[in-house]
Amino acid sequence: MAGMGLPQKYLAVMCDMAESTFEKMRKEDERVNQALKKGEQEALGAVITTAWEMASSGKQPAMTMFYLKCRGRWRENDSASDDIDLKECKD
Repeated sequence: MAGMGLPQKYLAVMCDMAESTFEKMRKEDERVNQALKKGEQEALGAVITTAWEMASSGKQPAMTMFYLKCRGRWRENDSASDDIDLKECKD
């Protein structure tokens, strides 16, 4: 649930404890903190995988452009892109 962005106060409720108790456990027990971080990383990894699959499928042009702009540093109306030889990119 932490990985899906559920705030700590709701995580505490799900664990049937006060938010202050949950925070204290998180600070005092590194295993709790690591479990929260692991959940966040696993969720992010799943979303990244989905985004990559959508971007590379050829079926989601908006996601392909989003990926190229974010990861490939592409920009619209970029005069530098006129110098790119697309034949070289395919090799």
